[in-house]
Amino acid sequence: MSVDQSELDASSAVYPIVTGENSTVQHLYENHTMTVRMSWNTSCMVPGCDPSDLLMLTLPHHRGLASGCPAQASVNSIQYPVVNGVAVGCKGSTWAVPYRIPNVLSGAMSDAVVNHLEGNPPDKKARSPFYSNNNIKPAYRSTLTTSLKSDMAYWINVHDPNVVRSPSFLFMTSDCYSFGKLIGAVARLVLIADELEEYTIARVGRDFLRCRLNQWLDSKQAASEFFPYAGQDFPVAGSLRGGVPIYDTTWGGIPTGNGIKNPGPDWVRNGTQPDFGSGGYNDHLFHYGYYLYTVSVVLKGATVGGDAVPGHAGLSFDDSTCRRMNASDSEWFQPLSKRILVWARDIANPNEAVDPYFTQSRYHSDAYVGHSWARGLFPSGQSSSNIESTSEAMQAWYSLFLLGYAIEAAKIPNMDTEATALQNTGSVILLTEAVSVKYYWHLFPANTTKIPDDRTNITPEPFTDLGVVGNVWSLAFNYQVFFSYGRCQWTGWAGHKTPGDGCPYDLTLEQIHWFNRLFILQIQLLPYSPITETLIEAGGWLQAAMFTPELSYTNSKGNVSYGYDPTAIWDDLPSSYSRCNGTTQNLGSRCAQGWMGYAYQAFSSVTGNAQQAWDKALTMDGVSDGSTMTNLFWWIATRE
Repeated sequence: MSVDQSELDASSAVYPIVTGENSTVQHLYENHTMTVRMSWNTSCMVPGCDPSDLLMLTLPHHRGLASGCPAQASVNSIQYPVVNGVAVGCKGSTWAVPYRIPNVLSGAMSDAVVNHLEGNPPDKKARSPFYSNNNIKPAYRSTLTTSLKSDMAYWINVHDPNVVRSPSFLFMTSDCYSFGKLIGAVARLVLIADELEEYTIARVGRDFLRCRLNQWLDSKQAASEFFPYAGQDFPVAGSLRGGVPIYDTTWGGIPTGNGIKNPGPDWVRNGTQPDFGSGGYNDHLFHYGYYLYTVSVVLKGATVGGDAVPGHAGLSFDDSTCRRMNASDSEWFQPLSKRILVWARDIANPNEAVDPYFTQSRYHSDAYVGHSWARGLFPSGQSSSNIESTSEAMQAWYSLFLLGYAIEAAKIPNMDTEATALQNTGSVILLTEAVSVKYYWHLFPANTTKIPDDRTNITPEPFTDLGVVGNVWSLAFNYQVFFSYGRCQWTGWAGHKTPGDGCPYDLTLEQIHWFNRLFILQIQLLPYSPITETLIEAGGWLQAAMFTPELSYTNSKGNVSYGYDPTAIWDDLPSSYSRCNGTTQNLGSRCAQGWMGYAYQAFSSVTGNAQQAWDKALTMDGVSDGSTMTNLFWWIATRE
C-alpha cells in the first residue's frame, strides 16, 4: 500500500459537509443503465481552496463498475488497506457510479426493471418478474405437480388429527420472522401453481394466505385496539403472542409487541428471544420482506385467472374466522393497503421529508458501501453494524419491487404513486445491493478458472479459499453465522454431553464442521426464489466456491467431496438425522435433510449437476422451514 504525503497535503484544506443542496445522492437512468451520482458540498479550512481538490476514497465495487471516480481524478498514489479491500484516492466533489442493469440482475427481473425505469409501456409478451427466466423442464412437470398438490394440501390442512402440530397452529404462534418464512413458503407454492397453470390450486393457496395475513392486518382479529396515526391504523396490542406490529413514536417504525417489551441489546430473557430483536429494529428487512412478497403473490391473483377460478381441485379451505374471503384478490387488498404499506415504509421509506413518520432508508442508507445493514439500534459482536443473510436482503428488495409491480398490474384505484415509488425504490436498492454482495461476500478460491474482469478478491488467500463470507461487519469480515452449531460444547463429543442443548451428538465432529460450512454458504442463497439467480453468477462464483479444494469431506466409503458438495456426506448421515418425520416435514425440525435440500439446490445450479440433484431430491421426505419439497423440485427443474 502507498500513501503520497504530498497528495494528502495538496488536498488537506478541502473537506465535505452534509449540509447544502449539493450534498445529494441521485439515481439517473439511460440506455439500460442506472447511474448513482454522489455529490458532496465542500468547505475550506483556508481561504481560496479549490473544491475540486476534495480527496475521497473509492472502494473496490466503485472502481469495478467502470469507476465512479473519473480516470483523470484517480489518485493511485493514495491507497489504504480497509475491511472492504483496498481504498484508492479520488479527487473531485462528484462521483457517477454506473450499474448496467442486464449485467447485474437476472433475466426476467432485469427486463422488468429496465422497462419500468425507462418509462416504457408494459410489454405483455415479456416474462413476468415473478418467475424464473428458465422454463420448467417437461420431464419434471409431472413430479412437480404431484408434489405441489401434496404440499398445498398439507399447509391448508387446519384440523387433520393425523397431522401432529398442524401447520396452521404454527401460523398462529410463530414469531414474526418464522411467520414470514411460513407464508413465504406457501407463496412460493402459489407461484409454482401459476407457472404450471394449476390455477385452482393457486386459488386455494391465495385464500389460505389471505386468511393468515388477515390475522396480522385485520383490526378485529390482529389487535384488541387500534389508534389513528399519520392517517394510518396501527395496532397497539395484539392477540398473536403480542407478535403483531405496533407503531413506535420514538424511532419511527413498527417493531412487534413482543419485541418492544425488550428493545435493549440483551434480547434473550427467560430462554426466549422476542422476535429476533424486533424491538431494537434488528433484521426487520428480513422479516417484513417475506410479508411483502406474500402480499404481492396474493395480489398477482387479480391478473392471472386467480380471482374468478371456481372449485379447488379436490382441496378446500374454509375457515370461519377469516373475513372478506368472498372478495376478489384486489378487493381484499384495497381496504388493507395502508396497513400493508407500513411494512414497506418501515424498511425502505424513500423520503423522510415526504413521509416523516418512518426513518428514511432504515436498512439501506449507506450509499457508499452499497449494501444493507441488518443490525438495529444496538451494537453487538465485533462492531456496530453487520449483515449476515444477503439473499434474504435481496428477497426483501425484490419483494418491494414486486408489490409495486402487482399494484400497477392489478390497476388498484388511486395507487399509481405508491406503485411507482415501490418499483423505483426496489429497483435502486436491488441493483446496488446485488453488486456489493458479489464484491464483499462472494470470494474466488484458488480453483477459479477465471475471475471476472471487474472483480478482485478482497480478503487474504486463506480466507478467500473458503469461497464465501458469513458476516460482514463495519470493522470485520468473518466465516460464521449466528445459528451454527458453534454454540455447542465440543466436550460433548468426549462424553460430556449436555442433555437438551440441541446439539446433534449423533454426528461426528467432522460432519458438524461440514454443516457449519453449509449454513454459511446457504444463508447467502436461500430462500431460492427467482431473485436468487442474480446471486448464482452462473459459471462464476458458485462454480468455484462449490468445489473449493481447501475444504473436503471423506466419507466412510473413502469417497471425497470438496467445498460444499453434499454427495460424500449424504451416505454417512445416520438415519435418525437424515430422515425427517413425514408428519412434521415442514415444521422446522433441524434434521440434516432440511439443509441438504438447500445443498442440492446449490449443487444443481452448477452446470451439469441438475439430474444428479433431482435424483437425490426424490429420496428426501423433508425440508427446512421456509421451504417446501415443491420449491426444491422447482428450483432443480428450472436449472440449465
